[in-house]
Amino acid sequence: MQSTSHFESVIFFSYNRYLYLVHVKRNMPNECIRRGLTHLNPDFLPTIVTGVLNSHSCQLWRKDAIINSYDNSIRYSDFIIDSALSIINVHAEISAGMYVSDHGEDLFDRNPTAIDFHARPSEHTLHVPLFLWTSEKYESMFPSKKKNLIENRSRKLGTENIFYSVADLGNVHFPSFDFTKSIFDSTFSDSPQLYYNDDQRAVPFSQFEIFPVASR
Repeated sequence: MQSTSHFESVIFFSYNRYLYLVHVKRNMPNECIRRGLTHLNPDFLPTIVTGVLNSHSCQLWRKDAIINSYDNSIRYSDFIIDSALSIINVHAEISAGMYVSDHGEDLFDRNPTAIDFHARPSEHTLHVPLFLWTSEKYESMFPSKKKNLIENRSRKLGTENIFYSVADLGNVHFPSFDFTKSIFDSTFSDSPQLYYNDDQRAVPFSQFEIFPVASR
């Protein structure tokens, strides 16, 4: 694909230490259908109103088609991420990669008759995926980081850990570096796991209350 070929050209001509930030522009059902990458059917093209997905119009579509559309977009994202990591693995022997999502989606999870996407915080939108990949030479050069990562894999993480973990992943440190916020360090401390509520206040996830299903 053109996007991955451009990425490969950048990696190929990079001979020093680099940090590459790849922003995957959300899961796009339209893109999957346009490229003929649908796997689960039926699928659908959501109605777009001034650039925003119209949740009301989605109620008119079959529930399985909406869920299939999202699952197809997950497969498409998986393809893009796998392609990027494969390119890095070929051209950069000592390398690592991290993927994290900004939010989840609520597709008939709270309410089997309605779809919320991520309009409101819920147990389905606040838990997000994070995974890491390291090359064999990276693991042999930094065995303690892999060991600490495995030991910390079930710990509580939050977005506050991303900066310190990415820096530590690249073995980049500075005088005020907080090693307790890096999942690659033996001193890692559990994150309070904060989220923003409807009032834009940071609230600990431990205080999260499941919202009652709204009447429709």
